[in-house]
Amino acid sequence: MSELSPVRLFTLFSSSAGNCSCLSTADTTVLIDAGGSCRRILTALVNHGISPQSIDAIVLTHEHSDHISALRVLLRRCPVPVFGTYATVNYLADHDLVPPGAQLCPLAGGGMAGGLAFDIFPTQHDAGDACGYVFSLPDGRRAGFATDLGCFTDTVYDSLSGCEAVVLESNYDAQMLEHSSYPRTLIRRIQGAWGHLSNDDCAAAAVRLAQSGVRRMVLAHTSKQNNLEDLALYTTREALRLAGLEECVVEVAPKFSPSPVVVF
Repeated sequence: MSELSPVRLFTLFSSSAGNCSCLSTADTTVLIDAGGSCRRILTALVNHGISPQSIDAIVLTHEHSDHISALRVLLRRCPVPVFGTYATVNYLADHDLVPPGAQLCPLAGGGMAGGLAFDIFPTQHDAGDACGYVFSLPDGRRAGFATDLGCFTDTVYDSLSGCEAVVLESNYDAQMLEHSSYPRTLIRRIQGAWGHLSNDDCAAAAVRLAQSGVRRMVLAHTSKQNNLEDLALYTTREALRLAGLEECVVEVAPKFSPSPVVVF
């Protein structure tokens, strides 16, 4: 544990029905995505002892509705800067998804959210220009965030390698998806290189990340219909166990309620 004030990381809710996470240091609070509803976001923050007025910025991974549905109402309550790639923030403006005068901050690389520096990296997902984030913490460590991954690319690995903590997608179980009621076109989309990361692919990625020095992981964005939280958690923990990497602490984000706070 650093001599500085600890960092807190948790998801407010995380599934195909809505996604929002929080990273908080002694002087900066950042939301990653703003899906779900404004009321759910504010209630979850208060329940974790974080005042909504302390939010310094919102960073967006992409423009899909499960990541931005609360944004317009939330910005009326908390008028903070919104960061995202050019394609993402332009989509917000063009589709009237933020209040008039909202501070949209397009990113080509890194930025500053409150007192936290961050870098972005591209992710393969069928959005305008999806990205992940790596935050530089006050004590020099890093925290990474990567969901909505059609595949775990070398770029994603290089960006997250060596982070202290990582939020990583574990979206679907392959057998559950294959036998689901989804139409074949949607199944192919989810399975594809620009869709989502399966439990098995997440587990393989987790092994690589743990070998690089990642010490904590939160599995996120589990499918409402095609995954179970316990199954996602078991798949990754078992892969780490078989690789002799059980010292890496892994939790799973609840679909519809806040996760336990990861403190580091």
